[in-house]
Amino acid sequence: MTLKNTLPRCGLGIVVLVAGLSLVGKAEAHHRDFTFLRDWYLPYVGEKEIESRTTYIGKDKILDQEFEFELGITKNFAIEPGIAFHQEPGDKTHIDAWDVELRFNFLDFAYNKVLPAINVEYEHPFRDDPQHGELKFILSMYTPKGENFTLNFNVGSNLTGDDKATEGELLLGYVRPLGPSAGEKGGYNLGLRGGFEAQTD
Repeated sequence: MTLKNTLPRCGLGIVVLVAGLSLVGKAEAHHRDFTFLRDWYLPYVGEKEIESRTTYIGKDKILDQEFEFELGITKNFAIEPGIAFHQEPGDKTHIDAWDVELRFNFLDFAYNKVLPAINVEYEHPFRDDPQHGELKFILSMYTPKGENFTLNFNVGSNLTGDDKATEGELLLGYVRPLGPSAGEKGGYNLGLRGGFEAQTD
């Protein structure tokens, strides 16, 4: 049996697993404010979390699906292995790449203080694309009102192949509670939140 023949069943199995885990009783977990940015927060020690990101480009009918498994190791270190699937017209869904991200944060949490973190990521494609490495430099500041100001500076380069040019991107994000009582519920994680993310190469 080939890998291509097993992928549709494998993808369905992952979806069923994620759906089943979402039905498990309430658990305390860290939250994530942003889709593309990383902020200072890490998973708690011993926390295990599956994260799913789906991107669909309608005009080209391209689907990208990523699954990441977050594991908090210590108060200041977490590891996050992941796998990415890709599908486009005329092509079967296939595993595009796997990656692993080592996540570190520094200092103790405090409001109105710039908190640094750094992520080190390695990506290994399943096709002929080059292997890729990336460093993510992160600065976050949280306020007692529940606001999150975060800046990311990412620097990456191909580790194999002929093109090893370095590329970078700058990302900025802001999130705050929505509604007058959202920040008064006794916890940073509670309440409806809204904001923006901006990115430039």
